[in-house]
Amino acid sequence: MSDIRVIIVGKIDRADWQHNFALVDQALDDLAGKLPINQKASAGGLASLNDDLKVIQTALNSERLNGKTEAEISQLFVLIGSKGAANGVAELDGAGKLKASQVPEGLVSGLTYKGSWDASANNPTIPAASGGNDGWFYIVSVAGSTIIDGEGVWEVGDWIISNGASWQRVPATATVLSVAGKTGVVLLQIADIVDLESELDTKMTIGAEAATIEPTDFNDVNTPGEYFIAEIAGISNGSGDNGRALIRITKGGGLISQEMVLESGNMRKRVFNGAWTAWA
Repeated sequence: MSDIRVIIVGKIDRADWQHNFALVDQALDDLAGKLPINQKASAGGLASLNDDLKVIQTALNSERLNGKTEAEISQLFVLIGSKGAANGVAELDGAGKLKASQVPEGLVSGLTYKGSWDASANNPTIPAASGGNDGWFYIVSVAGSTIIDGEGVWEVGDWIISNGASWQRVPATATVLSVAGKTGVVLLQIADIVDLESELDTKMTIGAEAATIEPTDFNDVNTPGEYFIAEIAGISNGSGDNGRALIRITKGGGLISQEMVLESGNMRKRVFNGAWTAWA
């Protein structure tokens, strides 16, 4: 207040004197935190706004804005209300990185898991592939044959994924389409496999080196070794099969084991432990 001077003209009583100084103090309090009017649009002061509440061109850095129109200048600024708003600008967190809530789905991995899918009932309904669902994928929870973009075989665990133009199947496992030309629940016979019968015949010939026996009762075949039987039909306590067979007898721990390879390629086995078990 050293630059405030009060000039008294004439006489003034004590009460008026105190009142006038009170008015001066009030005026100084009202000016606290305010800039003088002469600092508007001046160096170190405040910029002037136009009728649209925008900074006028003359108050902006002339080196960057030289020759630009007001419309061009307005493009250099972002409205506060556009922060984090649709079609606005993204916000940064305290570390200077994009907020997770404003990062598009699938931006990092390129894939967006949408949940499980019932391929039998098409539930939820798979939408037409488009750029909007590029990278979406579901995992099949119920196998089915719903046709999606030409694919109609869906197994549990398969993925159905959009590439933006079509939906594709990513199989969970490699499906066996057929075995020896058969599909479904396959029960193979020797004749179903090319050259298997002749290969088995060769093995039988090799087996002919074993002792050939003609038992009347399989219960009597209990000496360890390998034997060839030309025809097993009609032998007591047999397996019910027929044709040629190789039989191997082993003993150990008080047990006798009979293992028989039939001409059909099937195997039979039984064990003696005080009594013979059934052929299996």
